[in-house]
Amino acid sequence: MMIRIADIIKTVVVAVMLTAVMTVTGEAAVASRGELALPAVPDSLRAPAERADYILLHFWDAMEWGDSATVRDGAWMEQTFVNFASLIPYASSAAALDSAFTTLFDRAQTDMEAYRLLLGLADRYLYEPESPMHDEEAYMRVLDAVIADNCLDPVLFARYTYQLDEAKRNRQGSAATDFPLTLMSGEGSTLYDVASGADETLVMFYDAECDHCIEVIEMLSASPELKSRVDSGQLKVLAVYFEGDETMLPEVRRLIPGWWVSAYTPGNPVEEQELYSIRRLPTLYLISRDGIVKKKDFNPETLL
Repeated sequence: MMIRIADIIKTVVVAVMLTAVMTVTGEAAVASRGELALPAVPDSLRAPAERADYILLHFWDAMEWGDSATVRDGAWMEQTFVNFASLIPYASSAAALDSAFTTLFDRAQTDMEAYRLLLGLADRYLYEPESPMHDEEAYMRVLDAVIADNCLDPVLFARYTYQLDEAKRNRQGSAATDFPLTLMSGEGSTLYDVASGADETLVMFYDAECDHCIEVIEMLSASPELKSRVDSGQLKVLAVYFEGDETMLPEVRRLIPGWWVSAYTPGNPVEEQELYSIRRLPTLYLISRDGIVKKKDFNPETLL
């Protein structure tokens, strides 16, 4: 991915520190494919979030959408989109992101090749779980704008409509979907039953034959901080072998440490009934005692 750290730092400093007034450096959108000219932020906007919102909304103002050589330049558009997306964490609200993405995609309709290019970049940077800029909530704002535009071919439109429905499933702040579990003792249980026993429950959907899953299990099980939180009742770790192949249970017993709750789901209702979106392995959720999703599909390193 073409993330130039210096560029991102510069853009974020502009949005967050916001101590300098930016000026448009020229009439054209770009000079010899240089960076897109940034908007001048009104002096009346003093709060960092207000200024970040303004930059997001007006980030693309200097773009000449009729200049097909520029708007179809994949490398240039990618870097420009990365600079824009680096501001997303500093937006004041979902409404601010709605406005920014609606404005961007409305303007991009001038050139549908550029429109599809931007949509592909949003897929790569905001939707793909392995992206360092992965942000499903922001990606939903993209999909809202694109679906409202209704300018894609039917196949792409159906794809993005499905992805929006999938993203809304068990989103952060919503009630997690409960589902039945079989504990390794053979006892039946549910997600909510397990989650009710601690302030928070880390739910890990994994495959016992997945090398990366095994690496993450070993990393987390070696963490004294994580074990301390479990011992104090602050946290439970629920490892769900969601494919439920009972011939793999001996391997499951070997993998999962005794201080975790180990369970499986016969018949794989998690995927078969599309209860949860499993887009990478392992997939992690953090659930509150009362069943609310606090974090969704996040990197395990953030727990340590």
